[in-house]
Amino acid sequence: MDLARANFYSRNGKLVGWFRPTGALRPNRAAWTSEEPVQVARIFVGFNVGDEPRWTMQELVGMVREIRHEQHRDPGASFVAQKGLYAHKGDDGMIVQEDGAQILVMNLAGVPERAFERDIEQLASKLALEMRQEEVIVDFQKADVSYKTMGVVP
Repeated sequence: MDLARANFYSRNGKLVGWFRPTGALRPNRAAWTSEEPVQVARIFVGFNVGDEPRWTMQELVGMVREIRHEQHRDPGASFVAQKGLYAHKGDDGMIVQEDGAQILVMNLAGVPERAFERDIEQLASKLALEMRQEEVIVDFQKADVSYKTMGVVP
């Protein structure tokens, strides 16, 4: 197949690119799109109990799946492994470096916003209790903008 030449322009001048012409334009591959920004919850949780490593990503995934099943909600979530620093509350102020995760839950089912928030708060509270965490952080977002952040305790 012959290569075709295309000219593109940037602030710094003309760029030349080469591509293989395919003929007809391809249709948009999006299966669906939302009319409004989708509500998203980001939950931050650590894997230590105190300063001792205790939990794994696989255990966290199982807990989230079970809790969302109990809530009769879609269990769909993304899990991002991370490292974090955590300062214990209280007088000792000990700082712990630990493995942890972010759990991202998108309200794709269109659950009313306040009900979604209550479900996520309950999820975070149950995780804090089961994982023996002092606090789990929840950040609610719409269109990549945080509108509510909270520390959830068991």
